[in-house]
Amino acid sequence: MFVIKKYSPIATGFSNTNDIKIRDIKFIGKDKGLFTVEFYNKIILFSFSPNSIEKIEEKEIEVKDNE
Repeated sequence: MFVIKKYSPIATGFSNTNDIKIRDIKFIGKDKGLFTVEFYNKIILFSFSPNSIEKIEEKEIEVKDNE
């Protein structure tokens, strides 16, 4: 939720056309886990625990045109 609130389209002035997508969430413990977020042309991997959220990796993805 921290990531969504911090980078939400309303707070940052981005458009409202689904700029941020949570792709996957995996729990590796009771309150610990990993999640991926798609943001424009990037997929970002985060880890989370009750006390923190950390960015682990960031990867560019190809954008397919609908032609």
